[in-house]
Amino acid sequence: VAFFACFSPHPSWVGSKGPGTPLYCEFLPPWALCKEVRTVLAQHDIAFVCCDEFRLAKKTVFWNLVLYLSEFSLPLDFLTGPPRPLPAEAKPVLSDDVDTHAPASPPRATP
Repeated sequence: VAFFACFSPHPSWVGSKGPGTPLYCEFLPPWALCKEVRTVLAQHDIAFVCCDEFRLAKKTVFWNLVLYLSEFSLPLDFLTGPPRPLPAEAKPVLSDDVDTHAPASPPRATP
């Protein structure tokens, strides 16, 4: 059986041998991953797959999905849950000095 390792320096990371250690996951072939995902969806719903609880409860399935989706450059956003609102200091600020309703000036002729 093939395994792969995942690691994060985040303080809440818990690996196979406790906090701060790598997490070793069994490498699932595509057909087995598909079966596991279908089983999870039959027991729960898509909202479960899109929340942190899925990542913690089904670590091998979660990290295999990350591996396969990354391999094909597919988005991973749905695995991390719904977008969280940005804190006030991180929200973009629009400038008031630009009039977006002003007509564009005609192109200038060059001599």
